[in-house]
Amino acid sequence: GGAAGFAPAQKSLVDVAVQPSELQVQAWTGRADATYAIGETFEMTLRANQDAYVTVFAVNAVGELDVLFPNPQQPDNFVAGGEALPIPAAGAGFEIEVRPPAGLNLVKVVASTEDRPVFETWQEGIRARAAGERLGAEALARQLSVVVTEDSAEGVDWATADLPVRVVAAAPVSAEDPSIEVVPTGPADGATGLLEAVAERPSAFGLQLALSRPAYQRGERLSLTVAAERSCRLHLLNIDAEGRATLLFPNTRQRDNRLSAGRVHFLPGADSGVGYRVAGAPGEQTLMALCQAEEEGLLALLGLGGRAATPVLSEASLSAVLEEIDALGAERLAHATAAYRVTR
Repeated sequence: GGAAGFAPAQKSLVDVAVQPSELQVQAWTGRADATYAIGETFEMTLRANQDAYVTVFAVNAVGELDVLFPNPQQPDNFVAGGEALPIPAAGAGFEIEVRPPAGLNLVKVVASTEDRPVFETWQEGIRARAAGERLGAEALARQLSVVVTEDSAEGVDWATADLPVRVVAAAPVSAEDPSIEVVPTGPADGATGLLEAVAERPSAFGLQLALSRPAYQRGERLSLTVAAERSCRLHLLNIDAEGRATLLFPNTRQRDNRLSAGRVHFLPGADSGVGYRVAGAPGEQTLMALCQAEEEGLLALLGLGGRAATPVLSEASLSAVLEEIDALGAERLAHATAAYRVTR
């Protein structure tokens, strides 16, 4: 779409030209409209079509620049070809908070087939940011143009991607809390048996499930990513140490549970109107993802009712799910688990 709508400082970075090559890089956010409110958490994913070294910059509406990747938690900027890399990575231990001012931001992704830091070292940029200094987008554009021109003459391939991200003022907090209690009050219902039964069978295809961090306090909200090698219907359950199972996804606010093959999906999704709020006693809990490669999901028989989620799955419901799993062919159901700790 070119540089339409960008500020002059951002446009200078958009206009940096690279020679056409086989190297390509893509970038996307977890939101269809790429719009975030100030104070929200920003997440993105990038992919190069071949092995590459990647740097990601963010330029705000007044031209101030930050380095998003690499970073102290993700210091290696090598990206394997075809690999979808979330930023921040699952379990990286940090979040990217959307900061003022409101307006159109530019996320600039730069990839090369050889390791060519566009700063003398990317650590200098990180140190400058930590010290409160701001790096200039126009200075970066000039330096990047020189490096690309010199390296292209030496046979180094370059590729870029420009991702517009709109930042808006924070919305007022609604009186309604749409959070799903991850462990609502209720009797233990033996979901441990479901975990054991699913673990005994091979996963039909690749399914990746990753939490944003390994531990949460009660009242905090879970966020996670899931990706499948084949398109499928996802059902996400939380199982606590006492065997209580909560159906987190799908729910009445998120009824469409289709996953697209090869795409990283963020759950619950910042624009979904749903949160997964941690509850229960301190200790380990487990998320279990079941993804069925056919049109109808295997948990459709549970029903959603008029609530944000099914609060606790009954023994009868779990038994019905086990029967359905047993009836499925080995090639139709993928599964994955991710454990986390509730600290207090």
